Parts: sequence; structure tokens; C-alpha cells
Amino acid sequence: MVSGLAVAITFFNLFFLYGITKWVEDFIFTSLVEREFDRLQEDPSAIEDVLYPFEAYASQQTVPDEKRAWLSALKPGIHETDKP
Repeated sequence: MVSGLAVAITFFNLFFLYGITKWVEDFIFTSLVEREFDRLQEDPSAIEDVLYPFEAYASQQTVPDEKRAWLSALKPGIHETDKP
């Protein structure tokens, strides 16, 4: 009985720790991305030295032709992809 309770408490703690870690990672990443977008809105020329590995375009006209169809199919917001 005691060992079953210990196992249940251990699994609960691991699940809780995973949840907290995931939330913190998402919060930190979102904060960094929002900071970069705010910086780009204040100074669009800063797009040349974006600090994090993502692409940002100032307007529809600045999107490369090979990505325009793919990007136009997305809803507004931040999207993650494994494509380089």
C-alpha cells in the first residue's frame, strides 16, 4: 500500500514538474518573440539583425515568391514550422 502511494506521488510530481517546465518554456519563448516584434514595429530597418531564428516580413510585398502561397494560407499569428 505504501509503495503504491509513493509511486502515485512520484508520478504526480513528475507530471506537475513537466507541466510547469512546459509552461515556463512557452512563456519565455513567447516573451522573446513578442519583444522582437515590438522592436521591429518601432524600427522596421532592424529586420536585418533579428536576434532569434525566425523570419519576419514587413509586408506582403517583401515575402519571397516561393513562400507567398504557403504564408497566405496561414491565419494571422505566430506559427512554428520545421521547414528551414
